[in-house]
Amino acid sequence: RDYGLDARCAGDETSSSPIGINGWYATGQLWGYIEGSIGIKVNLFTVKGKYEILSLAVAAVLQTRLPNPFWARGIVGGRFRILSGLVSGNCRFEFEVGKKCDIVGGSELAGIEVIASTKPDGNTANEVDVFARPQATFNIAMNEVFELQDDNGDYWQYRPKLHQFLILETDEGGAVTDTVRGEIRWNEANDIIALRPDDVLSGNSNYRLAVRVRFEKKGRYEQVWRDLKKPSGTPEQQEVVVDFNTGPAPDYIPSSNIEYSYPLRDQFNFLK
Repeated sequence: RDYGLDARCAGDETSSSPIGINGWYATGQLWGYIEGSIGIKVNLFTVKGKYEILSLAVAAVLQTRLPNPFWARGIVGGRFRILSGLVSGNCRFEFEVGKKCDIVGGSELAGIEVIASTKPDGNTANEVDVFARPQATFNIAMNEVFELQDDNGDYWQYRPKLHQFLILETDEGGAVTDTVRGEIRWNEANDIIALRPDDVLSGNSNYRLAVRVRFEKKGRYEQVWRDLKKPSGTPEQQEVVVDFNTGPAPDYIPSSNIEYSYPLRDQFNFLK
C-alpha cells in the first residue's frame, strides 16, 4: 500500500525518509523455511538437566512487513513428552526477525483513490467550451460501503461521502470571485456527478473545479457511523482541484442549444 511520504515508524517520526520505497510498504504473509530446536530445563527432585523437546525443519507462514524496515514473526507449538512420560505438556513459542514498524502519520485509506477523474482535468484546462458541464467520476460510488482489514486483523467498514462539488469563478490571481450556480445531477450508479449551470460560463474567464470527498467509519458489528479523522483531528479527505479557463463565447446560438425551430434546420422550402 502507498502510505504516503509522511508515514513513519513510531519512535522515528523525526526521520527524513519515508517508510518502504517512497511510502510504498507491504504487510502480509511470507513463506519461510524454519530450522531449529527447542528445549526444556527440568529441575525435579530426581531428575535435573536440559532436554530437547522439538527439532524443526519445516516450511512455515510468517507474518511480515517489508521493506525498510523488514520484520517477520512466527509461532511454533506442539506437545511434548519426555522421560517416559514424567514430564509432558504443551508448548508455544513466538520468534521475531528484524524491526517491527508501527506506522504513524499515514492514512488509513492509503493507496485507495476514490476520485477517478474530472472533466475538465489538468490536460484539458485551456479553451474549455463555455457550454461545458463540469463533472467528476469516482472509483467507488458515493455512500457505498467497503471493508478493509487493519494490521491487527480487525475488519472496519468505510463509506465515502461527497463533501464538496463546486465550480468557482476566479480572477487572474486565483482569488475566488463567485460561485457558479446550477443543477447537480447524478447517474444511476451514483459514481458520476455533473453540474448543469443555470447559465453558460463566461467566455475568456478563469474557473476552478473543486471536488472533495470525506469518509465515515465503523466496526463490522457496530451500528453507529463516525467521521474518519487523522491523528491530528482533521477529517480524512481526498480532493482534486482543477483551474481552467474558457474559450471565447460564440456570437451565435449553437444548434445543440436549440430545443425546437421551424422552419427546420436546412429546410429548403417553406410552406406558409
